[in-house]
Amino acid sequence: FGSSSTYTGNANLRPEENTTWDLGAEYHFDELDGYLDVTLFNSDVDNLITGSGTTSVNLDSGARIRGLELSAVVNPAENLRINASYTYTDTDDGSGQQLVRRARHIASINASHLFANGKTRLTGGLQYNSDQQDYQFDALWNRSLVTLSGYTLANIAVSHQYSDQVELFGRVENLFDEDYEEVLSYGTKGINLMLGINIRNGF
Repeated sequence: FGSSSTYTGNANLRPEENTTWDLGAEYHFDELDGYLDVTLFNSDVDNLITGSGTTSVNLDSGARIRGLELSAVVNPAENLRINASYTYTDTDDGSGQQLVRRARHIASINASHLFANGKTRLTGGLQYNSDQQDYQFDALWNRSLVTLSGYTLANIAVSHQYSDQVELFGRVENLFDEDYEEVLSYGTKGINLMLGINIRNGF
């Protein structure tokens, strides 16, 4: 119910209610020491809360979110681990329009290699989000739909287990400095580097 110079709370908002089910199956394959997981999901949402210019409102009609998730993990070599995932999401706001800020396709793949010393690990990965819709407002708060472009992010990390209690790590996110939006007109991080140390109890 809070308010600001550009937002007014809506005391008449009703809580969202949803009925959700999911159905999954998992298959393990010994030759690659891995597994494949498949899940179908469906969620019917009443009173979905969404932004509407300077306030928030409930959607008048029921919304539906449904799709498919795939994930796989394999270990093709003793020191190599690969995991991948894909999610397809189909949404409907109750009037035939896709829900905003929900990409239809999301995928990722990551590989991790443990070096022969048994202490140093190198990890790299890609994350993909497809196009998605968002709201755009004019000076009078009239609303229209715009498309946010899809994007792919690359990340890389290295860690070294210095001792039983101390781990050193570094990672670079958005390695190729991709310019992208998750919400219209809101900035996201460019290429960024993090260095750190994890210390566990037990000295």
